[in-house]
Amino acid sequence: PTSLEKLFDNDLALAIPIARTLCQQGRLPGIVSSSSNNAVYTPNIFSHFQRNVIDSFFRTNGYITETKCVGAGLSRNRMECFVRESFPNAVLLSHSIIDSEVICQPLEVVIQTAILNDGYADLRSLIPLDVASNNDDVEQVINVCLVDS
Repeated sequence: PTSLEKLFDNDLALAIPIARTLCQQGRLPGIVSSSSNNAVYTPNIFSHFQRNVIDSFFRTNGYITETKCVGAGLSRNRMECFVRESFPNAVLLSHSIIDSEVICQPLEVVIQTAILNDGYADLRSLIPLDVASNNDDVEQVINVCLVDS
């Protein structure tokens, strides 16, 4: 991502329409996002790289956290878009997104075993540490798994 303000010597009124037009024409492959005091051009190749990183991590681990996405330069909204497009059944939590099939299966087995043995289960230890570090997400994971089972 590149700040248009730096490229055009602080003349955003000129830079934004030119950059958007070039993107729409396909002459500048990427997107321009802007707010009242800043505009950023993100090349398509960078967005594809981000998507590949997020998709690969999610596919391998069954979850992705906001923290990991921020590290890859993604906002919460972009994280949600990327994951939802590639994994439509993903479950959105407060600070993470999970694949309930991957995350819930071990929890369901432990819950069933605890019920059969009239015992207890340490569910937090079965949730990935990155997700388990947030109490809201832990509660939501357990609720999702209990509803699905």
